Amino acid sequence: MLKRFFVSGILYLFFYAEGVKAMDLDFGFDYKVDNVFLDLYVNNVPFIDPGYDLGTSGSMQSNLDFKYMLYNGRNNLTFITHKVDKKSSAELKVLFKSWEVNNFTMPFESVNDGYILTFDFEKADRCELEGLGGNITIVENGCDIKEKPEGYVISVGFDINYPELYRSKYLDEAVLVKNTDNLKDKLAIEYKKVYQMFKERNVSDFKKYYSPSFVKYNKDTGEAIDDIFNSVFGKVMTNADFKLSDFELDDSRVYVTEDRKLFTLAPSPFSMKNSETSESFEPIMHFWFDKNGQVKIKQ
Repeated sequence: MLKRFFVSGILYLFFYAEGVKAMDLDFGFDYKVDNVFLDLYVNNVPFIDPGYDLGTSGSMQSNLDFKYMLYNGRNNLTFITHKVDKKSSAELKVLFKSWEVNNFTMPFESVNDGYILTFDFEKADRCELEGLGGNITIVENGCDIKEKPEGYVISVGFDINYPELYRSKYLDEAVLVKNTDNLKDKLAIEYKKVYQMFKERNVSDFKKYYSPSFVKYNKDTGEAIDDIFNSVFGKVMTNADFKLSDFELDDSRVYVTEDRKLFTLAPSPFSMKNSETSESFEPIMHFWFDKNGQVKIKQ
């Protein structure tokens, strides 16, 4: 589960994985960017917010754990990317892999389960994919590149052979979004419900409302839903130093995932901020329509 804090202008990402594990493997990737902006989507879902730069607009090397966004069978990663300095060379390198729980490997340490993606901006008509075997298999013609005015959209398709990964209901039951008419109003209703819970610091109601979004993480890791809540929301909902902002919809836009199954508001119309530590928290919520037209929160 991902938690975001902005401290003195720096984004810190915390991944919580305490507790007894229900599975033997974790999944995620190492990535290295050189002069690259990098926006990541996992199975069409923004990893953070649409347009958020994981590459910090420069050069860096890091790793991410996002098993709770993956499924047994077909998966895809999409990178929206461009050069930061247009006059200089640029390269993106990704190692998607699995590893034993509690035994995370260092970035780009040798593994035998996964694949390596290399994209050289000077050879932008193709990307290099190297399969490493194991439970992760690249699909035929697995790398698709589309050029945009500012850069490229790179999509990689692959299969995971790991039946223990929980399958979220929306994948099979969501009614596709045909248009966005009145969708912002529907989303505003849901966000206002959550806003009121934060305003009243109503932990009980919030747990009931938000619990479906914890289901997949709970099923994939074995961590109790109450523990997930405490890790992600407990501090901001119970610490009086975190102050709630006003509810402002003007800057929020409707975002619909490419598969038309999920939708959200980006950026969030409210946040919680701690003036003492400069920490800032925004809820990330995705919703879907069931066959009766009811709005459901994503698992």
